[in-house]
Amino acid sequence: MSTDFNTESRRSVSLSIGLVPTIILFLLYCSPVYVHAQVLPLRTYTVKDGLPSNQIICSYQDERGYLLIGTGEGLSVFDGLGFTNYSSADGLAGNVVVHITGSRRSPGTVYIATSPGGINIFKDGTITAPRFGMIPPLTHMNFIYEDPSGTLWCGTGEGLFIVRNDTVERFPRDLPPRDISSIIQVAPGELWFGNNETIGIISLRDSSCARFAIDSDPNGTVTYLYPDTDGSVLAGTFTGRILRLRGQHIQEQFILNAGSPINFIIDDQQGGLWIGSTTALYHVPDHAPRPDNVIRFGYENGLPEEFVTAGLVDNEGNLWFGSLGKGLTRLLDPGIVHCRLDRFDHLYNTMAVEDRYGHLWAVARDGLLEIWRDRKNQWRQYFHENSGPMRNRRNYVMAGDSEGQLWIGVENGDLF
Repeated sequence: MSTDFNTESRRSVSLSIGLVPTIILFLLYCSPVYVHAQVLPLRTYTVKDGLPSNQIICSYQDERGYLLIGTGEGLSVFDGLGFTNYSSADGLAGNVVVHITGSRRSPGTVYIATSPGGINIFKDGTITAPRFGMIPPLTHMNFIYEDPSGTLWCGTGEGLFIVRNDTVERFPRDLPPRDISSIIQVAPGELWFGNNETIGIISLRDSSCARFAIDSDPNGTVTYLYPDTDGSVLAGTFTGRILRLRGQHIQEQFILNAGSPINFIIDDQQGGLWIGSTTALYHVPDHAPRPDNVIRFGYENGLPEEFVTAGLVDNEGNLWFGSLGKGLTRLLDPGIVHCRLDRFDHLYNTMAVEDRYGHLWAVARDGLLEIWRDRKNQWRQYFHENSGPMRNRRNYVMAGDSEGQLWIGVENGDLF
């Protein structure tokens, strides 16, 4: 038989069942949150669509709105309709494109770092190699950044180098010849870079450089730096940790997924963050990643691969992310609603249904959870415990029929 339900105010509810149009993610009080959600609306592009390779390493959106994608087999430019590809046959110093960034001084100019290879300049569909671009150790690039003065800061496998007036020099001279993973501007006149388990802070005013360690573990290498909106810096590490830094002090930290390097941290343009790692894609509804508010996306959500590489949110708010070997993927509807639940300890059915009042219903082990927004747009919830013939029976599945009735499948195969 079908079952009727009452709201907190005890009024009768007639259910009009339909799939929820937004993605509802139920946040539990556990650490971290790994709740299977519905399959995301994704569109994946591969070599079958025109990419030169399914290995995506980096991405960038230029002033025209085109996506520039760095792959293991060259550069690909996506204009919204198709891909135009460039390789060493078109002038690239190398086919493995590891980083792409735009010029601050010369609009329309894009710097492309290849490794092995060096620095390339891409403008008006043409690739050129500057005289300094293939000077060792710039032939093994990781990262490139142009500051407001036009100076290029080049992160390489042999340390940090600067290029001024076509002259290359190490900076600072006493920096150990180790990998530079990320270079960002945190404040006017201040650059940060990751150098294994240390971080460097450069003052562009006096060219001074202060370095400090964030981890005594040699495996705690900094893999990505993100300048947050409050002036702090989020640092991702090779061991899967995320640290919030202010100045040279660690304010807070937690392990996102032990042993899974952080590949990127980007703003979702809706008040939250996207985080890519070697084992999953994560979303944070605010700018304060914590174990209790991080949502994991993996194969069960439709990702073609869980090794997530490049991440980018374009000018229209669409999320694009790459993978190690499954191409470039776009999230077609980035709108995600987060509702943190306090009594939903056993989730069996990851689909929520909506009644004609706009209330959501989801099944728990011993009842149903009703969720809605009040007049102040705050989330409310009420737990309806099993009663009558359903008392002491464990719920397993929930579905709705064409007449708007809600059906619950319980243990022993009974249907209510």
